Amino acid sequence: MTDIERQLLRIVLSEVVYPARRWEIITAADTYGADGGTRQRLRRLPLRNRPFRDLQDIVDALDAIRRTRQ
Repeated sequence: MTDIERQLLRIVLSEVVYPARRWEIITAADTYGADGGTRQRLRRLPLRNRPFRDLQDIVDALDAIRRTRQ
C-alpha cells in the first residue's frame, strides 16, 4: 500500500473506534463518502472472528491481499 493510500485510509477511517469489525470499517468508509477504489479495497478485507485492532491491522490485511493477487 502506498503512503498516499495509507493517508487516505487514515482520513476516511478517522471516526472508527477500535477494535472494529469489518462491517464497521466498511460502513465508516461509506458514511465518509470514500471514493469507489477505497470502498472496493475495504470490501476485500477478510471475514474474521476477531476485530481489527487499529489502522495498521487494516493496512497489513490489505497488503496481504495485494501480495496474494500479484
